[in-house]
Amino acid sequence: MEQSEKIAKSFEEAMEELQKISQKLETEAVSLETAMENFKQGLGLIKFCKKRLAEAELLIQEVDLSDPDNPVIKTKEGRES
Repeated sequence: MEQSEKIAKSFEEAMEELQKISQKLETEAVSLETAMENFKQGLGLIKFCKKRLAEAELLIQEVDLSDPDNPVIKTKEGRES
C-alpha cells in the first residue's frame, strides 16, 4: 500500500488533501524540494482517487432497453432488478 493510500481513508479525504496541497503550492512560498514532495504526494492521491472511481464505476447500473415495455436494470455484476 502506498503512503497516499495509508493517509487517505476515503475518496473524500483524498480530495480534501489534494485541495490542501494545491492551496499550499499556490499560496505559500515553499522550497523547490518541498514543492516536489507535495507534487509527488498529490500524484499518489490522484492515483488513489482514480482507483476508487474505477471501483465505483463497476457498480454503476445499466438499463437493458431491448424490450421498451419492460426495461431491466442490470448491475455490472449481472444482477437484475
